[in-house]
Amino acid sequence: MTIDTIKNNNKNLRKVKKNVLIDKNDLRLLFDVQETLGSLKSSLYVIEEIVAKGGKILVVGTKQEYQPLVFDFGRKTSHSFFNGKWVNGLLTNFTTVSDRVINYGAKIDNLGLADWERNKIGREFLDRYQGIAELKTLPDLIIFLNAEELEGPIEEASSVNVLTMGLLNTGGDYNSLNYAVPANDNSVKTIGLFLMLAKMAIKKGSVRHELAMEQNKKVNSQQKRLKHSGNKKNSRNHFKKNKKNK
Repeated sequence: MTIDTIKNNNKNLRKVKKNVLIDKNDLRLLFDVQETLGSLKSSLYVIEEIVAKGGKILVVGTKQEYQPLVFDFGRKTSHSFFNGKWVNGLLTNFTTVSDRVINYGAKIDNLGLADWERNKIGREFLDRYQGIAELKTLPDLIIFLNAEELEGPIEEASSVNVLTMGLLNTGGDYNSLNYAVPANDNSVKTIGLFLMLAKMAIKKGSVRHELAMEQNKKVNSQQKRLKHSGNKKNSRNHFKKNKKNK
C-alpha cells in the first residue's frame, strides 16, 4: 500500500518526508512500503555493481545487539566490518590507522611487556580492529546499519569521497547518505534480513568479477600469443631477406 493510497483512505494522515507519513491523531510514523522496496533494490544493485568491479565494502554497525550479525557478515564475505565503538579519524587518517593495525603485533612485542599484558592489549586491539585488518585502502562503499546514530562517521566518509549507504528510521536525515534504505534499525530481524540480502548481492557481484577476470586473462593470453607469433614471423622474414642479400 502506497502513501497516496493510505492518505486517500484516511484524512488524518500527512506526508512528512519522501518515505514517511504521520498520523495526526496518534502521531504514528509509517513507511511507504513501495518506496522502501525501491530504495532497497537500488541499494542492492549498487552493492552488486561495486563488487563486480572489484570494489571493497565496509559494514559498520556499532549497536551491541548487531555485533554477532556484523561479525558473521565479515566471516562469510571477503569484505570488512567494524562493530565496536567508532574511532574518530578512522577514515580521515586511514593510512596511519591501517599501518597501526597491520603492524600492531611487532609494535606490541617491542614494548617489552609481560605475556599477560601483551595478550590483554592484543585481545582488546583485535576486538576493535579485526574487521578492518585486511582493508589496505579506503573502501568504495560504507554501509551504516544504525546510520541515525552515526552522523560523525557519515560526515567523515563523505569528506574522503567514500560512498555511503545506510538504514534509516523515520526520524533519520535521508539527505545525509548517498543511498538510504528506510527501515526499523532497532529491529535485529530487519538488520539480519538486510545483511542476508547484501551477502547475496555480494555473491552475485563476486561471480561477475571472477568471470570478467577470467575473460581478461584469456584475452591477454591470446594477445601475447598473437604478438609472439608475429615476432617469429618477422624474424623469419628478416633472416630470409639477409640470406638472399648475401
